[in-house]
Amino acid sequence: MSGIILGLINGTLVAKLKIPAIVVTLGMMSVYNGLTLYLTNGSWITNIPQYFIKFGQIEILNIPIQIFFWIGTAIITYFVLKYTFFGRGVFALGGNPEVANRVGYKKEKLTIYIWAYLGLMVGIAAVIHTSIFRQVDPNAFNGFELNVIAAVVLGGANIMGGEGSVPGTILGVLLLAVIDNGLILAWVPTFWQQIIVGSIILIAVSYDVIRNKQKERSMAKIDIEE
Repeated sequence: MSGIILGLINGTLVAKLKIPAIVVTLGMMSVYNGLTLYLTNGSWITNIPQYFIKFGQIEILNIPIQIFFWIGTAIITYFVLKYTFFGRGVFALGGNPEVANRVGYKKEKLTIYIWAYLGLMVGIAAVIHTSIFRQVDPNAFNGFELNVIAAVVLGGANIMGGEGSVPGTILGVLLLAVIDNGLILAWVPTFWQQIIVGSIILIAVSYDVIRNKQKERSMAKIDIEE
């Protein structure tokens, strides 16, 4: 529930105040991190309830229950994006907000719903992470946002919006994990790992920009010919 509430706050800032999504993401991330450190005094939370620990130890067919949660949320999100009016609106809004508005999507409301769904997914991920490690480190994912972006663009998402898929994102996460583990096993210094992640993002964004410009030129030629 807290994830949904935080997502609604972010979505409202983007939809109502017209603040760029990337600014809201980075700004509110810093705010939430600061609040977390304030509420926890920067200390780890180790007094996790026993029922929660037992939940994290559940296995089905010798497979940890967290795997089923991960698969379940991936399948649900896939079907939502591919087969629902809301899901098609996500891609329409990312590709061309004005066109999305013309075909019947209410831009502000859709934006808030998207951020609320994102908050829900973050909340589920936090529960799964806590059930695995049985403790909470308030600094656990600081600086991890670039890895997330790299994984998404590796999976084929257009960072400019309008393109992407759940299977592609999963593949991107797995590829980045393989790259990270390979670099660690090869004793590659940490700074090289950061350089590689940054390079992946730059190359992917450059590719998307070039491809978008080519599409615009193609559309312009078609308009001229007509």
